[in-house]
Order: sequence, then structure tokens, then C-alpha cells
Amino acid sequence: MYCSNCGAQIDDQSKFCDLCGAPVGIQEQAQYVPANEPAADTAIADKKAPFSVFCIVGLILPFFFMGAIGLPLSILGVVDCNKNGKRGKGLGIAGIIFSILNILETIIGVVFLYLLAMGMNPSPALYG
Repeated sequence: MYCSNCGAQIDDQSKFCDLCGAPVGIQEQAQYVPANEPAADTAIADKKAPFSVFCIVGLILPFFFMGAIGLPLSILGVVDCNKNGKRGKGLGIAGIIFSILNILETIIGVVFLYLLAMGMNPSPALYG
């Protein structure tokens, strides 16, 4: 008799191959699927899940100086991804970060312009 796994010649009375250790004879074995890997059907289903439109729009708006609108849309997008299993959670997180940076940039710019304007137009009371 020959091993069906490695092809080595084995004794007819053996239950395992002497060379590779594979079981001999007709035995039904359950297919092993690691716990950290999704089944093939799940992986295909995840690829077909739609992107969250909120995440996409929330990521784009800060680049047009609309971070105040992009921030809530990005947050809604991340919630939408978590709740409905949609794709694009990373886009939503990036949209949140870019929106916050855009809002901070706008605040700093307004303060800078205000201070600059006050410095160029001194009060006449100072020069009496």
C-alpha cells in the first residue's frame, strides 16, 4: 500500500505513514479554518458592501475649507460603517482628522488676521 499524502510505501497494517505521519485509510476529516481568518463567503460579502457616502463626502469637504460641515458628516459616516457594516471607516476617520485640522487652521487664521488688522489700524486715542 502507498501513502496518499507523500506516496511512500507503507505496511498494510499501519494506521499512519512512517514517513510523513499522515493517517492511512479512508477517514473523514473536518476542514480546519483558523479562527482569525474569515470564511470565503464572508470575505466575498465584505467586498460587495457599499462605501458610506458620508465618509467620502466628509473626507473631501475639509480640502475645500468646509471642515465644519465635513466633521459631522465624517462622524455620521463612521457610525454608519459600524452600524450597517459598510466600508469606508478609514475614510471617515481621516475625514474627522482633516476636518479638525481645518477648523483649527481657520480659527488660527481668523485670530491672526484680527491681530494683524488691529496692528495696522491703531486707535487715534493712542496718538492724541
